[in-house]
Amino acid sequence: MELPIQKMAIHLTGETLELRKSHPRAGEPWTETESLAFAQAIEYTNDINFLSDLFRRTPASMAGAYGQMLKRRALEKYQAEEAGT
Repeated sequence: MELPIQKMAIHLTGETLELRKSHPRAGEPWTETESLAFAQAIEYTNDINFLSDLFRRTPASMAGAYGQMLKRRALEKYQAEEAGT
């Protein structure tokens, strides 16, 4: 899956530019396609370094995406339970 880089270098901090040398998608917004692919990938492995390489993002970004996914799933479960009562 090849996703375009949206943020131009002129708009990035020096830290982000340095991170992009090893993680080209550092600082990029997560796309819907990328989020869905991540949700599928996490079902097969929780190796944060492997996922980081695969998605070309930092390990911290991968951990953050996982946390957001867990929150979203918990909220959806709660809403479904509330709707059923």
